[in-house]
Parts: sequence; C-alpha cells; structure tokens
Amino acid sequence: IMLIRQAIKKTATTTGSNNGGIAAAALTAQTKYFSSSTSSGRAIFSASYMTSSDLFFTTTTISKKNNGMNNNNNNKRNNNSNTNTKNIFKQQTSKTNNNQTFSHVINERLYSVGLMVHRDSAENNSSLKWEFSKENETKVQTILKRYPPNYKRSAMIPLLDVAQQQNAGYLTVPVMNHIAELLEVAPIRVYEVATFYSMFNRSKVGSYHVMVCGTTPCMLRGSRDIEKALSEHLGVKKFETTRDGKFTLGEMECMGCCVNAPMIAVADYTGGVEKYTYNYYEDLTPESAVSIVQTLAQGKMPEKVGSQIRNKAEPITGTTTLNTEPTGPNCRDLAKLKKELEAAAAEAAKAAAAEAAAGAKK
Repeated sequence: IMLIRQAIKKTATTTGSNNGGIAAAALTAQTKYFSSSTSSGRAIFSASYMTSSDLFFTTTTISKKNNGMNNNNNNKRNNNSNTNTKNIFKQQTSKTNNNQTFSHVINERLYSVGLMVHRDSAENNSSLKWEFSKENETKVQTILKRYPPNYKRSAMIPLLDVAQQQNAGYLTVPVMNHIAELLEVAPIRVYEVATFYSMFNRSKVGSYHVMVCGTTPCMLRGSRDIEKALSEHLGVKKFETTRDGKFTLGEMECMGCCVNAPMIAVADYTGGVEKYTYNYYEDLTPESAVSIVQTLAQGKMPEKVGSQIRNKAEPITGTTTLNTEPTGPNCRDLAKLKKELEAAAAEAAKAAAAEAAAGAKK
C-alpha cells in the first residue's frame, strides 16, 4: 500500500538502483500519467487517470557503470520486453549520466475510455454535502417507488443518472455519498457502480460531451477521421475539454448503430435534468461531424438527429422491399372495429335503460 501511495503522489521521480529500476511518471495539471514501480522484476501499478490521448511511463535501466550479474539480467529483461512490445510502444531513448533511459509512449488506441482516480479537491471531497434539488426530489421519489423497500439499491443506476444530469455531467464524492444515504448502503457500493460503467463521468466534462464510437464497424467506416477532425476543430485531444468548458471530446464503445456507422453520441448538460438530451448522430463524415459541433456551439440543435443522409436504417442505396401496398392478408380495420364496438355498446346501454324503465312502470 505504501508503494502505491508513493507512486501516485503528484510529483514522482525516476531513479535507478543496483537491484532494479524504479519508475514513475510525473503528474501534471493537464495530464495524469500511468505510474509503475518495479523492483527485482516485480511491478506494482497505481490507479491512473487519463485526460490526454497518450499515457506515458518511463522505465530506467541500471547504470552501465555496474557490470554485476543482477544488472546484466535486468538489462536482458528490459531488452526482451522492448522487443516483445515494439508493435505497441513507440520508443525514444536518451542518455543521462551514463544511464540508458527508455521512454515508452502507450498508443492511445489501447484505451477507449478515460482512466480515472480520485484526488480530493476544494469542490470534490467527502467533507462536502450535496442534495437533489427540490424539482428533482420528486423524480427521485418516483424512481424509489418502483422498487420494494428491501430492494432500494436497485434504484442506484437511475439515481446516479439523475444526479449526473443535475451536477453538470459528472459525479463527485459528495454526490455518491448522498445516494448511498438514500439507498441505505455503504458508500463503497455506490463507488463500485459509478466507477464500473463508462456512462458515468468521475471527472468534470464540458456542457456537451461528444463521444465518438470507436468499435470495429465505425472504425472501418471512418470514425478515426471523424475523431481527428473534431480534435483539430475543438483544439483538444481525446478526453480533454475545451478552454471555454463547452465541449469534451471522448470515445464510447459500441452504441448499437453499426448499420449507420460511423456515429457520435452527444450528451447535452446545458439545461440540467429537465432539458437533458442524449442524441445519436449517424452516417457521419468529418465535415458533417464538425458542422454538428458548430451548431451546438451556437446554442442550437442540429436539424436532424440520427442518420444524416437516410431515413432510419434503410439500405444506403434506398429501400428494396415493401415499396408497394401489401397484397394481404391484411390487418383488420381497427378504426372501423372501434366504431362497431362503440355502436354495440350504445345499443346495449339503450336496451338496458328501456328494460329498467319498463320494470319501474310495473
């Protein structure tokens, strides 16, 4: 535990020793790094949080001055590791004080969602209190009534969803603690759910959270070009937020629109819970994706949600079936049937009234 705590300190140092390399990447304001601590061939990895498209870690080999057996073994191990991972890591080398240092840049494609770790801040720590607004409290009680009292915790995901919408698109520790109180569970039970599902954001996002689908069908249809175009237009990398706080560029795994690939999803937190929207925009090109973002930046809604070039999910060449009236068997005319039933009911009521009047005369 102490090694992990040391590895995730805000300032980490990289040093070499006769027993093995100890490596940790420095944490900066804009980019959190993937940290590791190695000793005698064993590694301990800290929790990590990625706000940039690349994660970095550095492994430092033993000083070349020492020709001991341990150093030779460690160098062989490092060399083998570098060879085995050459297709994953871009390798850069530098020499400092006769030490050979290898800096590996992990390809951004290894990570499809931002990796997150909590660090207390003035606006996000367990000493703060948070509650649902009066308007949303009604919605919360409606959700809770769906479940028996002894199964209250079943409301956890719906409540986290409402809380995220109210809290500008992300879940802080006070938010999760409040939901734990409502559901009468330990806070860790809420943390487990909030950190498991990528739909929940644990770090602050922009008013518009733009998520590019990165799964195979969308990738084959050009999602990487869309991501690049949005990144260049917004001036941010994946998982970063624009300076004005309007847009966060993210990535999401398959969202079920493979037939209309490529696509993006946009979560709109500008209007709180009441005006919250989560819309799909499909059949995109880099140009149409940028156009959608430009429209949102103006505070407007894009003209069309869903496919931008066709109706729903019809073939790209147009419909090929059901282009004429079906030959039958046809469904019943429900409107006609309704009139017949209403007429029969009226006739029955009339007969009953006449019978009751006749009985009264007798």
